[in-house]
Amino acid sequence: MTLNLKVKFFASCKEKFGNELDLKIEKSKLTVAELVSELEKNKIDIKNDFENGNVIISYDFEIMSNEDIIEKDGELGIYPPVSGG
Repeated sequence: MTLNLKVKFFASCKEKFGNELDLKIEKSKLTVAELVSELEKNKIDIKNDFENGNVIISYDFEIMSNEDIIEKDGELGIYPPVSGG
């Protein structure tokens, strides 16, 4: 099975990586940690920023952690933490 994921970048991540990326992964499910590794293969290096809380990953508008599992096609958002003012 193949997961078809649309990755959208926002704010400073958008400036660094572009608007979006269509990602096809030959697995039926993967953890967010595995997703970060897949992104690195596409020259999207967010591992340290994600682990340090400087980048947030959401899946279908739900914020994800390292061990969360993605098991269906969907939309990912990658963005810096939002601060209020």
